[in-house]
This record gives sequence, structure tokens and C-alpha cells, in this order.
Amino acid sequence: MSTLRNNRILFGLLATVPALLLLCSGYVVPTVQTLYASFTDASLLRDGTKSVGLNNYDAVLRAFGDGLTLDLRLVVGVLAIALLLGGGLGFLAHKAGRWGRRLVYAVFALPLAAALAPFVQAMSWVGGPVEDLRMRPVEQMLIAGFGALVALGAITVMLAARGGLGAILVAAGTLAGSLVAVASQAFSFAVLGIPTGLPALTIYTFAFRTGRLGVASAASVLLLIPLMVLGIGVTLLLILTRTRIAPAAQAPAAQAPAAQTGGWLGGTGAAVVVLGLASLAGLVVWLPRLVEFGDPGNLGTHLANTWLPPLVSTVVGICAAALAGFGIGGLRPFGDRSELLLLPFAPWLFVGLAPLMTAYWDHSLLRDAPAFFRLLTPGSLVIPVLVGSTLLFRGLAELPAAKVFAIAGPLLGAAAYVVWVLRAQQPLWALLTVNEPAQQTMPVSAFTRMFAYGTRTGTGTAGWVYPLPIYLISAAVIAVVLILVVDRLTVRTGRAPARPIESEGDQV
Repeated sequence: MSTLRNNRILFGLLATVPALLLLCSGYVVPTVQTLYASFTDASLLRDGTKSVGLNNYDAVLRAFGDGLTLDLRLVVGVLAIALLLGGGLGFLAHKAGRWGRRLVYAVFALPLAAALAPFVQAMSWVGGPVEDLRMRPVEQMLIAGFGALVALGAITVMLAARGGLGAILVAAGTLAGSLVAVASQAFSFAVLGIPTGLPALTIYTFAFRTGRLGVASAASVLLLIPLMVLGIGVTLLLILTRTRIAPAAQAPAAQAPAAQTGGWLGGTGAAVVVLGLASLAGLVVWLPRLVEFGDPGNLGTHLANTWLPPLVSTVVGICAAALAGFGIGGLRPFGDRSELLLLPFAPWLFVGLAPLMTAYWDHSLLRDAPAFFRLLTPGSLVIPVLVGSTLLFRGLAELPAAKVFAIAGPLLGAAAYVVWVLRAQQPLWALLTVNEPAQQTMPVSAFTRMFAYGTRTGTGTAGWVYPLPIYLISAAVIAVVLILVVDRLTVRTGRAPARPIESEGDQV
């Protein structure tokens, strides 16, 4: 028994090593470099730096103070849509039973798949008839993301409701933190010239439009601080409440009679119709763009550079995250205290590309390499997947290993697909690293064409940026995984058996 426990400690810790290495190289070192540069006069226009104390922070606050704070209307709107409208829909679907939940999953898979391409959505609000509506940027962003926000709120409540009120509160708090973090790092609407005043654009403007890397680094630090505090807070919430993702009770006795669920199912159907139609307001703006297949030039190279480098980074990042999640949550090297191993990753739980863009660019070792290598996504480790897989393997610990991986495999595969599409659709890294028009990714190529000759024009190539078949495949993947896998799980909190995952042979 002692040997078995020692082996679990050893292999559990070893499983986290690849993730720790990626954490150091992709997050810790760039964060330190960003902090150091924020006290210097680093510039794109010259080599060498000297210390300037707090001058960069003063410059940021004087010139772009408003651009470092997230618009309160955006925060309130995002949280209200997700937690109130989406949460209400999720509660109705939970009370309606299996068919109510499946209805929500099936209908809202389409807006969720649309959310994987925020740049295409943003392009659709630039130029064309929608500009005549003269809507405020915050209103545009909320309409574009309405369906996805409702879906996320509904899924969160449906996933947690069978775990009790405590599970709902923890899940809702985690979702709220995630949405605020994502909104604070949004880039697509801002870079297209829509005056959103988002922090990511402030950093980009200082670094790559005015060449003041030191000032941009100071802006990055001011964004990193709340993101890191938020990541630590959410991680501690999950650890202290002993949150896990476990199989939901499926006993026949636990199922309510059809007569009791019929009314709830009708209410769910009505809510799905109303909120689904509201979601169409965002979809109808950009769906017509997906059939625009103008000639982008160098189509094969653009498509390859769009999809292949993110695929490599995603495979590496997801595998390392899943392995660490299994080591912490499945092998349980320190028993009930194993989740404390998440703390080194916690500060960067919500940190994306935008806050570290200057460090990633300034210290890239691949500037003279072929475009494929320059386009490999920095910070490849997917920390949210690491935390999520830890909770999942923790909650499945009582199942035989074969069943554990039958559940975890599809979920991790779907997570990898979502991360891959999101990384392929973001234009930021390609804007910073590839200047040759023939080697650009499709989002950057479309961006360049939109602003050709100094005017904003229709892209004519949006269909190549996020091809309609990819959109439909994304919706199908999301719907199938939600219905067949997620619907059988629930969020639970509180003490649970601490037995690590065992193989069939271990149980005999």
C-alpha cells in the first residue's frame, strides 16, 4: 500500500511537469519581462533602455485612463444577460427535465458556435447597412454576443442545479469572473476602429502604433493585476468549496413524473423561442457574410497559416493541461490537499494573449523563421482546461478508469476543438508577427482589405475567414457533446470520497 501511494505521489507530480514548464515559459517569464519593461523607456524606434521609474504609469493614466477601465455598461449587460436571462432559462430547463435541457442545448449551439469567431462578428458591424443604425459600441457587442451569453448562463445553471444551491452559486461566480475577464481582453471590435475604449486596444496602440513599448507594458501591468487577482480568487473559491464535476444521479426514482414536468417544459419552450429569436438579431448581421467568397489572393497559404499553427499550439497546450488535470484530480498525490497544486496556475487562469503581447513580441526568438513558426500561438498552455479537467477527474474518481476516460475523452476533445477555432479566428498575434501580405492569416487578410486605401469597406472574403462548413461543424460538435456528455454530469461541492482513480484491475 505504501509503495502504491508513493507511486501515485510520484506520477501525480510528474504529470504536472509539462504544464509547469509551459506555465513558466508562456506566462511567468513574459509577466516578469512585462513588469520590468514597464519601468523602462523601451521603444520600437531604438535599441537599449533606461529606467524611468513610474513615468510610464503616469503617462498611461493621463493619456488612456478611460481605456484601462472596462465600460460598466458592458459589464452589467454581460452579467445580466448571462446570469439573469441565461440563468432563468437554465432553471426552467432543469425543472423541465431531460427534454427541456436538450432543447436548450440544441437551439443555442448555433450562437455558441458563432461566438468562436468574434472577429467575423465584429467585421459585420463595420460598413454596410448596420452602420446606419448608429448603435453604440457596447450595444453592438451585447447584441453580437447575446445568444452565446444566454447559452453560457443556461448551461451553467443546468450543470450545477442537480448539485444544489451551493453548486449553483459557485458555478455562477466562476462564470461571472470568466465573462468579466474575457470582456476586459476583447480586441476584435476595438481594432476595427469601433471606439470601445477596451484595455487591449490601449496596449496595442501604445506598443505598435506609437512604438512606446515601456508605456504599453505599464498598461499591461495595470490590466494584469485585476486579472491575476480574479484568477486567484476563483481558484480559491473552487478549492475551498471542494468543487468537482461528477456524474448526475440518473435513478428512475429521482425523475419527476411527466405530469409535473409538462408545465415546465412548456415554459422552457416559450423561453427558448423568445430568447432564440432575440439571438437572431446578432446572427442575421453576420451570417450573410459567411457566403462572401471573394478572391483573397494566396488562398491556400492564408488558410494553412490560419488553421495549422494554432492546431499545433492547441494540441501541445491541451495535452499538457489534461495530463496535469489527471495528475492532480485523478491520481490525487496529496489526497484532499491535491487541489492546492492548482495555485501556481491560478494567477494566469484568465490571462490571455492581450496583456502579454509586448513581451511575446519583444522576446520572440522566431522573427526570422518561416511564417508557420512565427504564427505558433505563445502561451500555449490552456489553464482553464487544466483547472476544469482537475475538477472533472476529481469528480469521476469513483468510476472505473474506462468510464472515466469515456467521459473525459469527448469533453477534452471538444475543448481542444473550441480552443483551436478560437485561436485560428483571433487576429492579434498574426498582426504582430507576420507583415508579408502573402503570408497573412485569413482574419488579417480580411482586416487589411477592409481598410484598403484608408476607407472601411466590405470585406468580400469573410466566408474564407470562418467558412460556413466550419461553423456548422462547430455547432454540431457543441450540441452533441452537450447532449450526450455534459447532460449526464453535474457540479458538486463539499466533501467527497478522496479515493484516486483506479483501473479495473485495482478494484479486484
